Amino acid sequence: MANRQSYKEVFLGDRVRCLLLSVFLSSCTVQLVSPYDEVIDSGLYDFNKAFLQFMAETQQNIPSSEASYANSAGFYNLWQATIDTLVQRAQASDPKGSCPGAKLTGEAMQDIGAIALPKGTSRARAQPYQAGSCTAILIMNIQRQLADTACFHQAMYGETSAKCEAIGFSRSVAESLEKTQVSAKRALLEEIRTAVTASVTAAMTFELAKKQSSG
Repeated sequence: MANRQSYKEVFLGDRVRCLLLSVFLSSCTVQLVSPYDEVIDSGLYDFNKAFLQFMAETQQNIPSSEASYANSAGFYNLWQATIDTLVQRAQASDPKGSCPGAKLTGEAMQDIGAIALPKGTSRARAQPYQAGSCTAILIMNIQRQLADTACFHQAMYGETSAKCEAIGFSRSVAESLEKTQVSAKRALLEEIRTAVTASVTAAMTFELAKKQSSG
C-alpha cells in the first residue's frame, strides 16, 4: 500500500505541475494571471499542515470515538470557513479573471467521491468547470474535496446529513462504510489525504510561480 500510494502521489503531483506550468505560461502571454497573494499562499500552507496532522491522527485513532466526526466537527468548521474565505479573496482580487486550462486543471484533481463512495453508488454532483481565475478554481477544488472528506468522515461512523446525501453519501452508504474493516478505512483515508494534498500543492505551486515571475 505504501509503495502504491507513493507512486500515485508523485504521479499526480507531476501531472498537476505540468498542467499548471502550461496554464501559467499561456496565461502570462495574454495577461490572465492574478498577482501573487501572500495571504492565499500562507493560508494554503497553514491548511496543508493542519490537514496532514488531522488525517494522521484520524487514521491512528479510528474506530474510537476520539476520531469520530462529532469530535472533529470543529476542524472542518474552521478550515471550511478558511478555504471559503480564500476562494472569496481570489475571486475579489480578480473578479473578471479566467483560466485557459480550467477543464484540464479540473480533470487533474481527484474526486473524493470516486475514492470514498462504494462502487456502484450514484454520484449526484458532477465536478463543474467553474469560471474564474486559475487561483480561484484551484482553491475551489480544495473546497469541494474538503466538503467531501467531511461527508466521508461522517459515513465512516454511520452518519450522514442532507448535504452529504445530496452528493451520494446516503444512509445506506453510511451504514455500509461503517461496517467496512478498519484497515480499509485507513487505506481510503490515505487515498483522500493524497488527493487533497496534491490539490493544495498545485495551488501553492501556482502561487509560487507567480511570486517568482514577479520578482
